[in-house]
Amino acid sequence: MRKFVVTAVLLSCSILMVDLALRAQGPHQVQTLLQQLQSARNTDQAVEKLLRLGNSDSKARGYLAVHLPPIIDKGPQDPAPPWTNAVHLAGDLKIAEAAAALAKWIGLNTGGTITLAEEARLEANAPGRALAQIGAPAIPTLVGVLDHGNLYERWNAVYALNLIGSSQAKTALRNHLKRESDSAMRDFIEKALAT
Repeated sequence: MRKFVVTAVLLSCSILMVDLALRAQGPHQVQTLLQQLQSARNTDQAVEKLLRLGNSDSKARGYLAVHLPPIIDKGPQDPAPPWTNAVHLAGDLKIAEAAAALAKWIGLNTGGTITLAEEARLEANAPGRALAQIGAPAIPTLVGVLDHGNLYERWNAVYALNLIGSSQAKTALRNHLKRESDSAMRDFIEKALAT
């Protein structure tokens, strides 16, 4: 019996040590993957791993919440995929801390020629789509775009609020409707609020 207890204690200690070692590795692993995310050669593999880590490890997600916004804030570099992947990651993980950085680039077309339906789904606007994915925490930032953005930026903010679709998002659209000077945008908002 004593041998069994000693073995159980040793096994528990071993598991604890492995767990602690993995946790200690976590921030270093996220930091390494974040560096790879910014490399055109490794960005696609890194974004997949960061997404898995961010969804499963709150510390990894916290690290990304601090370090993704400055990457997004810099804007796209040549080549653009590392930046676009950072934007997608912020949206997929719903990192509210990235909202201001994303809003800065909401006027950027990241997808080329598209249909009106694709435009309304923000398929060619990665920052706007990420803001829509973030949802309610992004609404105040989107209202700021409605208040201070150019026409194209306001359209993308309206599309994002429409995709969010919450009562808070609809209230933001309703409040903006009174101030919007573009008749086509007013028509779109009225139709969006009617559904």
